[in-house]
Amino acid sequence: MAPKKDPMPYLVVAAILIKLAVLVFLGPWDLAAEPKIPNDPAAAQSIFESSAGRDDIWYHRSAMSMLSGEHVTPYRSLGYPLFLSLVYYAFGERPWTALVVQSILGALSAYLVYLLGMAAFKDRAAALSGSILYILDATSAYYAVSITSEQLFITVLLFAIVLLLRSLRSDSLASPALTGALFGLCVHVRAIALLLPLFCACILLPKRGVKVTGVFALAFMLAVAPTFVSNYLHYGHLAFTSGAGAHQCSWMAAYASSREDGIERGPAASRLCRLLDAPQNPFDASARKGEIARGYMLAHPASSAKAWLGGMHDFLFADPIGLVKTRYAYAFTAADPVKAYDILDPLHSLYQTLLYGLSLAGFAFSFRERGTRPSALLFLGIIIYFAILSGPAGGLNHGRFRVPAQPFIALLAAYGISSILSRLHGSKGMRRI
Repeated sequence: MAPKKDPMPYLVVAAILIKLAVLVFLGPWDLAAEPKIPNDPAAAQSIFESSAGRDDIWYHRSAMSMLSGEHVTPYRSLGYPLFLSLVYYAFGERPWTALVVQSILGALSAYLVYLLGMAAFKDRAAALSGSILYILDATSAYYAVSITSEQLFITVLLFAIVLLLRSLRSDSLASPALTGALFGLCVHVRAIALLLPLFCACILLPKRGVKVTGVFALAFMLAVAPTFVSNYLHYGHLAFTSGAGAHQCSWMAAYASSREDGIERGPAASRLCRLLDAPQNPFDASARKGEIARGYMLAHPASSAKAWLGGMHDFLFADPIGLVKTRYAYAFTAADPVKAYDILDPLHSLYQTLLYGLSLAGFAFSFRERGTRPSALLFLGIIIYFAILSGPAGGLNHGRFRVPAQPFIALLAAYGISSILSRLHGSKGMRRI
């Protein structure tokens, strides 16, 4: 009997075609490359989208500053602006060229999801299903064609997690060293990943011992230490970015305040986080805002805890169907976005409920099996990690904060599907696809 062909190459080609089709329909080369505030999404005037929280403008301007040889204050991690500057250097200062590269990275991420599923579960059906679920995720697809760091971050993170699982079974020290370095690269793209290697080390230590875990930790620290040292020498703070305190105040304490006082987050942030005598040093300003945030949350523990739990709920159930109100949807349909939302919203709510139910089933099945238990704990831990650190702002921007966790949600759900079907068929035939 002839061996079955591996369908994954066809899936990668399909993913590339889907990503490029999104670009063609969106037509970002026809959009203005100048940031416009405010931006009317219906007019599709600018490639810079208001729903990105204006992060896209900061990334673009920082990349342009890098090309000009100017110093860029590390309000956020500088890895993504560096990526943009390299794309601009190679293809011209056209933001849409970065979206083409990111679309290719999106297809690569689909393949990495497949490799991760195979490394975690040794189950081709689950790996393929997880890759398909990831490709079809609306929020992930949207941010792949936005000037934001999500797609680059996911690609590097998936690569790092694939190597981490292989490090659990490899005797080579090169694998944990490269894994640690890749986690360091993740932090250079998005600082939210700074504490993630600590959790991964807890997975690695019981399986591979102190030596391998030490190599992993050392490689990670060597990757991030230069930025900490540079910021300390330039700004007097041993910190990775100058945005941590501002984010704590604007996106955590201000959300807790707005929920307690019944006002919008913007006015709450303005009232709570405004510094009348803002320091010139951005790290000093960030530290003061961080103190305000921590002070408010400690003084209002009940409302802060409620806001945090609400944010974690919103992290899971934030509605990407709201994207029908952005320029993303106007490129695909002339339908009334309100009517489209009314039709799609209940369907998506049903889909999400089913997806999370299958994810819980996938975790339960994989946790019961000794060989897949570390992967089950790792995937669930990563989802919880991003949910907790997103805080009260977990549902912001159509589920943007959930995007890094989406591949792991998809894989657990896919393993749930494969396990249920294999039991219904009374065999593991599904897993030999």
